Amino acid sequence: MDPYSIKNIITFRELKWNYTEDFLFLTDIPESFEPFILTPDYFSYGIINKGQLVVELDGELLHIDNKKRSFFIYRPHQNLKIVEISPGTQGAFVLFNKKFIQTLDNHFLSITEKTFLERRFGTYYSLKSKDFNRLQDLFSKIFDLLSFINSELWEQTAKNLMLVLISETDLVISKYRPSSKQFTFNRSHHLVESFMRLVSENYLHEQNLDYYAFQLNITVNYLHKIVQNSLNITPSKIIQNAILDQSILLLKNSDNNIGEIAEKLSFKDIYSFSKFFKKNMNVSPKKYRNQLAAELQ
Repeated sequence: MDPYSIKNIITFRELKWNYTEDFLFLTDIPESFEPFILTPDYFSYGIINKGQLVVELDGELLHIDNKKRSFFIYRPHQNLKIVEISPGTQGAFVLFNKKFIQTLDNHFLSITEKTFLERRFGTYYSLKSKDFNRLQDLFSKIFDLLSFINSELWEQTAKNLMLVLISETDLVISKYRPSSKQFTFNRSHHLVESFMRLVSENYLHEQNLDYYAFQLNITVNYLHKIVQNSLNITPSKIIQNAILDQSILLLKNSDNNIGEIAEKLSFKDIYSFSKFFKKNMNVSPKKYRNQLAAELQ
C-alpha cells in the first residue's frame, strides 16, 4: 500500500484548503472519511472538544472524546483506520510531514526523537482538566493566527507557529509518558489480566475471540499479539484449555453421562465433544472415564 499523504486527505474529503500540501489544520472534523486502512506519511495529533472520534491504530481500538479529555497522535508508517466520526464532531488537529518542519529547523531529528512525536512515547493520553484546557487554549490561539494571516509569508509563519505548538505540547504531554517499556508492559499486562478474567467467567458459552476483543475494546489481532507475547500461548488455546480442564473435572467428579457433559460445555453434540477431547488428551472421554474407574479399583 502506498503511503497516504496530506494531499490525499484534502482530495478525498474535498476540503477547501488553498495553502501548502505539507501541512493542514482542522477544527471541524469532516464526517466523510476514508473507509480503508491508511498508512500515513505525515504526523497528526490533536484533541476533541465536542463529539467523538473512533479509530483503529495498529490493531488497537481507541475512542477519542472530550469526556476523557483525550489527546491522540499517530505517526508516519502506522496503520490507521477511522471507524466512526460522530456528527458535528469538533476539535483541534494538525497534520504535517517531515518536509514541512525540516526546511525550517536543522535539528528536526532531535525534535522527532526527543519529543512526543517519537513513536515509543505512546499514542493516547487522558489528560487532567488543567492540561486539556491548556492545549485547547494553545490550539485556539495558533489557529486564530493562521486564519488571520493572509500573505506570502503564511507558510513561513505557519512553520514557526508549528514549532511553538510542538514545543508547548511536549511540555504538557511529557508529564504523562512513562518509559516506553513501562507503558507497553502496564497496558498489555492489564489487558491480558482482563482477558483471563473474561475467559474464566464466559468460556462455557463464549469461545469466539471476537467476543473477548469486543469486551476489551481491541481487535482480535491485537488480542492475539499481547497474549502471545505475555504468556507464549494463543488466546484460542487458553479458551480450549479452560474447556478441557472443566471437561476433565466433570468426567472425574460428576455422574453426568458423556452427552450431558457435552451439553454443559456447549458442544453441539457428543461427536464434537469426543473429537475435541481426544485431540487434546489422545483418548476418548468414555475411555478416559473408564481408565479413572479402573485406577480406583
